[in-house]
Amino acid sequence: MYSIMIAAAVLPAVFLGLYIWRKDPHPEPFRWVFRAFLLGMVICMPVATIEQYIHYFLFGEGEPTTLLGSTTMAFFVAALPEEGVKLFALWLFLKRCPEYDEDFDCIVYAVFISLGFATVENIGYVLMSGEAWMSTAVMRALLAVPGHYAFAILMGFYYAIYAFVDPSRKNAWKILLVPFAAHGVYDSIAMSGGVDPIAASVCTIVLIYFCVKLQKGASQKISDMIAQNKRNQLERNASVKTPEQIALDKQRDRLTKRFHKACADYGLITDGDHILIGLSGGKDSLLLTELLARRARIYVPRFKVSALHVRVKERDYHTDLSYLESFCAEQNVPLIIRDVEIGEAPKSPITNHQSQIENPCFLCSWYRRKTLFNVAQEIGCNKIAFGHHRDDVAQTLLMNLIYQGTFATMPPLLQLDKMPIQLIRPLCLIDEADIITYAAMRGYQKQTKLCPFEHVSSREKVKGLLSQIKALNPEAIDSIYGAMTNIKTDYLPKPI
Repeated sequence: MYSIMIAAAVLPAVFLGLYIWRKDPHPEPFRWVFRAFLLGMVICMPVATIEQYIHYFLFGEGEPTTLLGSTTMAFFVAALPEEGVKLFALWLFLKRCPEYDEDFDCIVYAVFISLGFATVENIGYVLMSGEAWMSTAVMRALLAVPGHYAFAILMGFYYAIYAFVDPSRKNAWKILLVPFAAHGVYDSIAMSGGVDPIAASVCTIVLIYFCVKLQKGASQKISDMIAQNKRNQLERNASVKTPEQIALDKQRDRLTKRFHKACADYGLITDGDHILIGLSGGKDSLLLTELLARRARIYVPRFKVSALHVRVKERDYHTDLSYLESFCAEQNVPLIIRDVEIGEAPKSPITNHQSQIENPCFLCSWYRRKTLFNVAQEIGCNKIAFGHHRDDVAQTLLMNLIYQGTFATMPPLLQLDKMPIQLIRPLCLIDEADIITYAAMRGYQKQTKLCPFEHVSSREKVKGLLSQIKALNPEAIDSIYGAMTNIKTDYLPKPI
């Protein structure tokens, strides 16, 4: 019997979840909508705790006995904590979700979080109804669960408006206030019947009418967004796409998903960031600039992007500045250009004497990075982004093993010790081969490098070694990258 009761409580949410999932023009991966559903189930406990505290503060240990009291309870004991925590859960989820890249995603994930919450709530009400469980399940399937579904659509709709269209304070408030108002009105009608038995039948009719209107309004929000997306798609497809353009879009989507996953997994971007890109002009830094610029056009999280190109006078690395300027202008990214000269070797921070470093690659890199740090502090950047990809991470790990005897590499996120700046590498999950393919398809202009040390550096030698390893095992990069988070210390030497 209990299994039947639970099934009756769960099925309405499953039906509505599948409905909104199929409505999505680009359906989200099941694993992510399921995670959103589970998150909605998890937040039930903190919501219940908050509601208990607010109830005790407003009414003590009693219950409201007037229409004003039931309305107050509906809005501030039920609607406000429930919609507030749901919004916080949605914001937290979208920050970590690499699949979040279009407006309708806001509605989909808001609905699944809300349905997860409604499912736990529904199970509780049905199980506590005893012999009347069937009527409770039917009434809640027709009213309560669709109500949570509609509130979530309103929240997701205005979240999408704020994130993708107009990040004004007015739209930010609508994300919470509109579903809060709808939820409060719904609960006010539902609770008023319990306070005044005479009005119970009238309230039931009004509640059903309100739910029908609410569902129609929510459905209209979905239709509006889908119609707008279709209009946008038609505008983009005004000219028939060639097979090359279709292939370019697929490759861009592939890289974008890996980029979003890195940003989500390692927390690379947060609200208020000002990110300085180290733009060398190569394929990696051009892709990094393009992806960060596209991500910055989504207003949540809200951050700024600038780019810096450093020219070292003593190195024959010829860049087409007009190309870099036009590329950055196309991406709406401010470009800063600095010239530096390599003078004497830098002083040792320990002895304060000139370092006897003869490695020209180190000197060139040192002066470039010093300029990056200085400019970052000048213009108020808190993060510097480098275009290192997954092959670079693996190569650095091998270099440290071979030359330094350490198990270390370039991390996706690194906090500098001596200045309030973090280094981020948003391309760390993207393979170099994919970047080469995209650069050729996209038509990135290749810069001319005449550095005499380019092909004799340790990195080039390790790159060749890695190519040989990949010939033995095509998935070697996956294994090397995975090994960095799968260290079995029990099978390593331990001094006594």
